[in-house]
Order: sequence, then C-alpha cells, then structure tokens
Amino acid sequence: MMRRNKPMQREFAAPSRLRVLAALRVVVCLLFAAAPSHALAKPDFRLQDRFFFGLHGGVLLNQVGQISVTAASDAQNTNVLRSQSNLISPLVAIETSFWPCDYAALGFDLQLAILPTPVEKYTPLQLDLGLYAVLAVPLRYVQPYAGVRGGLRTVSLGGQGSEVMPAIYPLAGLQIYAQRRLRVFVQWQYAPLDFSVLGSKLHIRYADTSAQVLSAGLRYSPRFFHTARGALKFDLIWWSALLGVAAWGLGTWLSSKD
Repeated sequence: MMRRNKPMQREFAAPSRLRVLAALRVVVCLLFAAAPSHALAKPDFRLQDRFFFGLHGGVLLNQVGQISVTAASDAQNTNVLRSQSNLISPLVAIETSFWPCDYAALGFDLQLAILPTPVEKYTPLQLDLGLYAVLAVPLRYVQPYAGVRGGLRTVSLGGQGSEVMPAIYPLAGLQIYAQRRLRVFVQWQYAPLDFSVLGSKLHIRYADTSAQVLSAGLRYSPRFFHTARGALKFDLIWWSALLGVAAWGLGTWLSSKD
C-alpha cells in the first residue's frame, strides 16, 4: 500500500510547485509594472541633462530715499526726487541654470533694468551680470526655493557709465512643473541702490534707495540638448555663458564712452 501511494504524492506535489512558480511570476510582473518611470534611468535624468535655459521679465518696485541729477555744466541746478515709493520700472533677464538634484541649483544670469530718475530726458539703464545659488524643497507640483545672488552692476546714464559695482542680495521663488523639461517660475529679489555715477556731462546720486524685483518666466531644457553628444552640450553651456559676459562687457564699454 505504501508503494502505491508514492506515485500519487508525486502527482499532487507537481501541481503545487507549478502554482507557486506561477504566483511568483505574477508578483514579479506586478512589481515591474508598478515601478516608477524614473527608475528606468532615461536620459532626462542624467546629471548632464539637468541644465535649463531661461527667460524672465518683470518690474522693479523702487523705494526712493533720494535721487539727484546734476548737469556738469550747471552745478547750481540739481533735480531731486525724494521719498517716493513703488515707482515701477521694467526688467528683462536671460539665464542658464544647473539643477544637479531637486534640492539645490546654481545659475548664471544677465539682467537689464531701467532705474527711476527725476529727469525724464535721461533714462538710467542698469546691466547686472550675476551668479546665484539656491536651496529648494520639491513638492508634488511646485518647488519653492531661496538663496543668494552676487553680481557685477553698471549703470549707463546720458551716454556715460558708472564704475563696476559688486552687489550681493537675497532671492526667492516658486517653480511650477509645467512639463518634464519645462518649468514656469515667479521670483523675488531685493536690490539695494546706493551709488553714484560721475561723468563729464552728468552727476547722479542714489541714496537710501532700493528695489523689490518681481519677475516671472520660463526655464526650458530642450530635447535636442538631451540627445546631443557630451562635447556639444559643453559647448552650448559655455557659449550661453560667454554670450552673457560679452553682452555685459559690450554694454559697459559703450556706456563708458562719453
């Protein structure tokens, strides 16, 4: 009797093993199906693909303590603007930023802004070339960030320019994930304006003046950049930075020509 039961035990054991293997196969398939897409290590998530090229524009809300403009030919006649708040002037900027992770970023930008003046005939133009570093908090759809920006600023007025003035000030913003490679952002900066422009034609003095800079724009990482070779990516980043430096240098040189 015992010998007759052994074949029956083997017959029952084989189907049970098949059931276990089938269950394991189902579990493995479910795990792979539930895996997040970024676990596939697509090119968009490589470190060298985390560069974004941006454009933003906005306004300066100027808090004026005192701005005075004096013609060199008539030192006795000075135009003064005192104690004004929320004087609005425009700003536009281009930038290149690197986000090695979702918690920090480094950026390079060039800003062009119009500053307030008591004389409508003369419009002060400010060129600001800067670097910034921020820390961020990635949430589901948005990414708030804050940090510091350091820049080199020059001001052109009436065909003459100021000295190169270093400046460091805070910034903060909120970034929205519009698409995988497109981000919409709003940004705030605080810019102190306390300097003089002394030229052969005009003298202008900004004292106890500052600006709240509010802007909005886009950061985009184009598809062709992701598919390009490493050397071409390096060239694109290098040339975008060099273009900003060249534009700032050219504007500074032209404004210094009285």
